[in-house]
Amino acid sequence: MMMPLIASYVFFSTTDSPVYSAAVAAVIAAAVAVQCRYGGFSYTEIMLMPLTAAMANALMANTLVWFALQGEMSAMVYHYPVEHMRLLPWAKQQILGNNQGWASNVRIGLSTNYNKLCGRETCTPGNVITAMYNLPAIQQLYNAVDFVGISCYPHYNGVLKDFEHNIQQYDSELQAFGLNLAELLTTGAKEFHCSEFGLGGGTDQSGHFPARTAEEAGQYPYFGVFSSYTRARDPWRNFLPDDVISGTTQYLQNWYRGAALWLSRKGGPTWRVDHVFMWNLNTWDVLGVHPESNTKEGSYRNDVVAEVVRSHNYATRGLSGLDNPGGVAPY
Repeated sequence: MMMPLIASYVFFSTTDSPVYSAAVAAVIAAAVAVQCRYGGFSYTEIMLMPLTAAMANALMANTLVWFALQGEMSAMVYHYPVEHMRLLPWAKQQILGNNQGWASNVRIGLSTNYNKLCGRETCTPGNVITAMYNLPAIQQLYNAVDFVGISCYPHYNGVLKDFEHNIQQYDSELQAFGLNLAELLTTGAKEFHCSEFGLGGGTDQSGHFPARTAEEAGQYPYFGVFSSYTRARDPWRNFLPDDVISGTTQYLQNWYRGAALWLSRKGGPTWRVDHVFMWNLNTWDVLGVHPESNTKEGSYRNDVVAEVVRSHNYATRGLSGLDNPGGVAPY
């Protein structure tokens, strides 16, 4: 089953979830401060209107849509909750058009970063000043959406609960606004997404320097290298012979094996994860789906990781067993 394609996303399903190859959660970097205009346009006009129109044109009876009103623009959500509330029914109506019978297939939500929900700093009860935030409106907004999502680039040191580190940080900051992730997922019946997910293989925010050791690759999993494929900038050393496994290659493969096992349990041990969308761009693109990931010098695609993802997604559909060598690890 095909979904409308956004090149930077590939679906990595959790157990019991249907699989959409080349799927899109439409986790789109679009903000909604409708009263603000830049160059004569609001974010709604320049981003949400064309995107909802594109989704409407691609919508079919069997299409499932997850549409986030913004991407990692966390501060936009918390400073403009009323505007986001107004956009929830509008976005759904724009996507559905005359196909109201498909309403259950279209889900509208919020996607933020996992931390610094206030913008430039970690949110705590001490710096979430009631006078600066409309807390009732923020809580109403979160109770109204169909799903919440965050960017997930977890540190993995061989223990499955490591994959929850980003979620734990997110939950702690939500609580500063009077929200609780567990309650949203249970009594609130919201889906939880890892809207971005992956391992970048970079060493700092500049995007220039690839990791050369497993320790470097694991230290800042959200950093990568901003480059079309070159051997010099390949942290995964994909150009080496098959019988030569570098430390970064081994870490990458173990990271995804761990992720597949974690997702086969729908996350945990604390929070349920419903859907995961891999970030496939530059050195994060270990499936090699983006055009810049494949050049005459080689590809960022790692065949072992690609097979882990394929086998995992097939297993969620009951088509094959999970290709994950070794015993079943505890959390």
